Amino acid sequence: MFYTKSKLPGGRTVKIELTDENVFTNCSECGCELPLALTDEFMPDILCSRCEEKKMKLRPTFDGILWLVSILVRSRFSVDVMGLFDQFDIDDLAKLPPCEYAEFGDALERIFMDA
Repeated sequence: MFYTKSKLPGGRTVKIELTDENVFTNCSECGCELPLALTDEFMPDILCSRCEEKKMKLRPTFDGILWLVSILVRSRFSVDVMGLFDQFDIDDLAKLPPCEYAEFGDALERIFMDA
């Protein structure tokens, strides 16, 4: 059994059992209050479902895009990849602005999925 113990001003000690119904924490991203299952007690960062979903959406990195481009080119999709370069008006992957990584990554994924 887990409990909290507090001394009241008169010196009296009060113990309150901790249960799944009376233990709460805050989302480490947005701060909203969440019920905390006692089995989660040692988890340092607990997120609400909204923040967890945001965190699960991976943002592509330059290295990830470079890796996928090289895989597609070696897999005989170089014409498709070059078409993307034209579409994004780049002649070198290094010239792709970071704000376009997600859109470019989605387009690379479509090449792979459509094959």
